[in-house]
Amino acid sequence: MITQAVPEMLEILPPTSSKGDGVRALVVHLVIDAQDCLAFCDGENDCEMFELVGRSIAVDNARPALKDEVSVVGPSTDDYGIAQVLEQILADYEAQQPRSRL
Repeated sequence: MITQAVPEMLEILPPTSSKGDGVRALVVHLVIDAQDCLAFCDGENDCEMFELVGRSIAVDNARPALKDEVSVVGPSTDDYGIAQVLEQILADYEAQQPRSRL
């Protein structure tokens, strides 16, 4: 399989492998549900991966067609988009946790 994530680069993969296969193997190994996972994507080589997870996130500089298929579109990688999205997810999670008293 040949994919092109960015104009100046081609990725050549064995025909029966994908990032989705990697996610499947990882969730089996970790004994977790893929729906409890999230994936960031920017190119066509990510499609199978983000179809498996519960939350798929495209960065703003992702291929336009991918942005229509994901749960969330975050800031560009040029603006540290992945870090910004992860910080927001963690802040939302923390806000939902009960406060302990000393």
